[in-house]
Amino acid sequence: MTREFQDALGRAWTINITCSSLKRITANAGFDIAEIGNGKALELFSGSTTHLLDILWPLVAADAGNRGISEESFGDGLRGDAITGTVKALKEELLDFFPSARRHLMQRLLAKMETVLGQAGEKALADIDAAQASLVTGGNSPTSVRESSEESVPTSGPSENS
Repeated sequence: MTREFQDALGRAWTINITCSSLKRITANAGFDIAEIGNGKALELFSGSTTHLLDILWPLVAADAGNRGISEESFGDGLRGDAITGTVKALKEELLDFFPSARRHLMQRLLAKMETVLGQAGEKALADIDAAQASLVTGGNSPTSVRESSEESVPTSGPSENS
């Protein structure tokens, strides 16, 4: 089965993962994307774009050559929201590459990874919100700001200095 994606320049690309293309990808990227437990493969599926061009170019090079598109020009189309669709197509194509028994295991592994990454993302956002709140309050919690301001407001009546 093949997958299609569109780059940010509106060009449609078709990818097909086979044993031969995996060999080319491994030679180009320096790691085997079929080893999903590999940290670099996980980086890709978690949203890292560091190796995206290294992985995709061996899959589209022949088609790109027929269209007169260089690797650099192809890479220029990998940006913005197009990356999301590109990675999705790559992940689906890779999953379809595996025999059904292993495919099920890989789908579960990727689903679990996406859950963990989603939770990590939510925690990171909560930490950012907490840091912003701390900056607004001068490093104090809203409660301690209120308490310290109450202590500095003079009450009516004689003070120690009168």
